[in-house]
Amino acid sequence: MRALEVRAPHEVPVAAPRATRPYRWTVIGPAGHPAAAALHATSDSAAPAATAVLLGRRFRPADNARLLTAVTRAGSHGGRLALLHLGAGGGSLLRAAAVEDPRLSVVVVELTGRGSPAAVRAAVAAAAGDPLDAELHVDDHGRFTSTAWRTCALPAEEVESHPGSVLVTGGLGGLGLRAAAVLACRRGLHPILVDTADPGELGPAARRHLTRLAVGGVTLVRADVTDGPRLRRALDGVTAAVPTVLVHCAGLLRGGPVAAMTPSTLHTLQRVKSDGLRNVIEALPQPALRQVVVYGSITAERPHRSLGAYALANELLRRTAERHAADLPRAAVVVAEWSLWSGAGMAHGTPGAVAAARRMGMAPVPVGPGTAALDALLRLPATPGTTTRLLLTGQRTG
Repeated sequence: MRALEVRAPHEVPVAAPRATRPYRWTVIGPAGHPAAAALHATSDSAAPAATAVLLGRRFRPADNARLLTAVTRAGSHGGRLALLHLGAGGGSLLRAAAVEDPRLSVVVVELTGRGSPAAVRAAVAAAAGDPLDAELHVDDHGRFTSTAWRTCALPAEEVESHPGSVLVTGGLGGLGLRAAAVLACRRGLHPILVDTADPGELGPAARRHLTRLAVGGVTLVRADVTDGPRLRRALDGVTAAVPTVLVHCAGLLRGGPVAAMTPSTLHTLQRVKSDGLRNVIEALPQPALRQVVVYGSITAERPHRSLGAYALANELLRRTAERHAADLPRAAVVVAEWSLWSGAGMAHGTPGAVAAARRMGMAPVPVGPGTAALDALLRLPATPGTTTRLLLTGQRTG
């Protein structure tokens, strides 16, 4: 995979941040959050204004409004913006907002345990400390780590191939069609393509890909992955072999500054990613699944201007995949966080998109090597109850 750079995460210890100054906190979030009382107790009415948003263990639709309100409030006083959460996430949106508005000073802390008093004290101190580029994780002993990334190689050795079908969401999109083609060709899997699009309205390139797939046999399912009951009924009518592989490519892209986003827009993007993944997994015979590959985005880890809404949708997608991995003990669950693709994908055909991505430091993924990498991702072994998370980008130049 010389045309690609692949990185895997690992946690590294970091020194406990210390509060560098007092703040006058405005707290947005449930009063019962473990950190709420501590933030109010440290608030100094004579200090500079600061905003803290508190989220729980799972992201709720109402949390979109909380995050956007926090961004607006922090922007109005041009100061500190902190997010303390118990696993819900949301930091990707705030980091993107800070790229767009340099007045914002962002700190994101995840309390990874039960939210013990030691963890709360440490998190509240970090909220008043120096701004950070990366999210911090604090355990119940008050010890901090952050995620670092190291180069790795995708496995070259073949693993046992399981006969059956591959179900691809977003199956009539450029990436979905290519994913189906490579797995049909290299693994003999029957493609089941799930999409809301009308096959008769595809563009010329997509029609050519679909025609080639049809030679070996393909099943088309017109369904919306955000509608669980209808999706289940549609899949119940499929007579092809039971899917042993799931590739979740479905997604929507809405660009624009975080300050211009609405809760409804954020939720729309999240439903296709997170709700879609959950609905598909629940609609399939889970014991039959051997590989699940989730197409995420590098924007969830590395903030980029005008991509905050998309980043948050993909951050929540990863967290959804991590939760559902426990329900799939026989499957290798992989979250592939891709850079923008060159030659396919949602940004393909947008004038200047690839050049703009390069200027932002997002080396695009060439469509050929990227599609070939999917086959390598399916060689990763199952790790029961966990996910394998990878960043995949094109080679940097210059």
